Amino acid sequence: MDKAHCHWCKLPSSQWQTYGHAPGPKWTLEELKRVAGSLNATKRTENGVKGYPQLDCVELERYIFPVLHVTLGLANRLLKDTVDYADLVVERTPIVLKTARLKQIEASHKHDTIKQEIVDWGVQNGPTLANMHLAQSHLDEQIQVEGELSDKERERRFLLP
Repeated sequence: MDKAHCHWCKLPSSQWQTYGHAPGPKWTLEELKRVAGSLNATKRTENGVKGYPQLDCVELERYIFPVLHVTLGLANRLLKDTVDYADLVVERTPIVLKTARLKQIEASHKHDTIKQEIVDWGVQNGPTLANMHLAQSHLDEQIQVEGELSDKERERRFLLP
């Protein structure tokens, strides 16, 4: 059976997918075998039948419902309907809002890029920055102990090794 036909009745998907459709004539094993016997090289499928049933001892009322396939089909349909709705909403969106949204996305991207550059700089220059903070703390401590230096004294102390 293919997905374009019902696996319980002879209705094509265009009829059985509509809500509240009338039930079609049910398949029987004999009918499946008869249709499979009528297939040949030029006619490879009829009403979704592609060959003889693999289990010809289990009636179709005992068929296991394909929950996974149906669930995936529902999810695919929901996704398609959501995308179609989003397309409609986007088409109705004024140009001003589209432009504002685009600028917001660009600004967010630029912000993220700059944040990453700051992190990268910190990784590459972390030890230097730590040493600078350590030196600054030593200077602050020295100023508290000795008092503030004049410009000449500061230059002389920095120039001396």
